[in-house]
Amino acid sequence: MQLESGRLDLLYEGENRNYIVVELKLNEIDRGVINQIRGYIGDLRKQREKEVCGIIVCKDILPTFVEEFENLKDIDIFHYGWRLTITKRYKKDS
Repeated sequence: MQLESGRLDLLYEGENRNYIVVELKLNEIDRGVINQIRGYIGDLRKQREKEVCGIIVCKDILPTFVEEFENLKDIDIFHYGWRLTITKRYKKDS
């Protein structure tokens, strides 16, 4: 969806008919992502006159900005990760 502040990644409508903006980031994030998602939230609040919250999905937060992200009220942060498990499935005949 294209907004005045940019194109958002995902927009969901919650059970209570309010909006959830989801921003996906491949790497570690900094303050710029806060400004980006706040722009989307502000645009939607003006356009739709509904409650809007945000979710950022990222690899991690740059250490300098961790405290700033912990104090956000209307934006949640989710970290993604990958796990590699190697399991032997077949036994080779001796």
